This record gives sequence, structure tokens and C-alpha cells, in this order.
Amino acid sequence: MPPLLLGASGEKVVLLSEGGRRELATTVRGAAELVPIAQVVTGMGVMLTPDPRGLSLTLTAQGREVVLYDRKSLASVGGDLRLLSAPVVGEEGRWLVPVDSLPRLLQPLLGKRIEWRPATRVLVVGDVAPPRIEVTTIAAGDSVRVVLQASESVPFRVNQEEKRVTVSIVRDLVEVRHTGERLTGGI
Repeated sequence: MPPLLLGASGEKVVLLSEGGRRELATTVRGAAELVPIAQVVTGMGVMLTPDPRGLSLTLTAQGREVVLYDRKSLASVGGDLRLLSAPVVGEEGRWLVPVDSLPRLLQPLLGKRIEWRPATRVLVVGDVAPPRIEVTTIAAGDSVRVVLQASESVPFRVNQEEKRVTVSIVRDLVEVRHTGERLTGGI
């Protein structure tokens, strides 16, 4: 079988877990974005066992099992077949898995909440508590007061333009809740 040509590297994915923050390099092939599964599960107590013929990779943790199949968009999770968004690629000892399929594979394997947030390119593993930002707006006459309250200290940047003020919070993951009046006109 001829070797696969992998596409160029994509943007990095941030993995947030109770153990901290890591960046993972991705490989893009067609519309699929793939990550090396060995890098994803590092430090999570997962054992990787490749098939001697190179046709599958078995992941085991805490008595649970996931089997990935080379060039297949199906995986066996605890004996049940799960459809993946793109085929898994096993090549040169590396196993690449679609990043958006990781929750379907890892949540049952690890017994933890796994969430892929594509808009921010963050993979959340376990009980990670992001800072909560509450935005309160109060309109009075021709002025508006905006109050930001954070559950913890967060770095931020304020940029003021002629008719607009932007507050940027430099974090991989935040939860934002808005209370008060809904404002229009760029606020």
C-alpha cells in the first residue's frame, strides 16, 4: 500500500485539563484536522498497544478499551462501534485521530467529561473550571455603564476607539454571562 501524503500542519489545538495546559500540533488532510493520539493521552494513564500488522491501535485505561482502525472512520468503544468524522491514520508509528471525534473516544475511555470547542480550538479534559465573566450593562440617558466581574483575576486589555470600547480577555477559555439591558449600536 503506498504511503499517505499528509497535508500541511494546521493551527494548534489547546488541551486544558486538571494537569494544566498543552498545545498540540495538528495535521490537515482534506477537511479533516487530525492530532496524534499519543500526544493527546500523555499523562492520562492510557496504554497504547498497536496491532503487530499495523492495522489497529488499542487504547486501554481503567479496564476500558477503545480500538482505532487504520484508514477507517469507525472505532470500537467498549465493544460498540462509533462513527468518526474522518478516518484514523496510522503511519510511521503515529496514529492520527480527528480532533472533533476525541470526545466520542476519550470520554468513555477515561470516564471524564471531554469537550471540543472548535470556535476557540480548545479540548477540555475533565473538570476544568474556566473563569466566569459577568457583564452588566446599565443605560442612563446618553451614557452606558458596563461592568465586568470575574470569578478570578484575569489579564485583560482595553482598546478605545472613537465610538467603541473593546475589552479583550487573554485566556484560552472563559464563560461569559450578560445581565442587564440588551444594548444595540455596537455595544
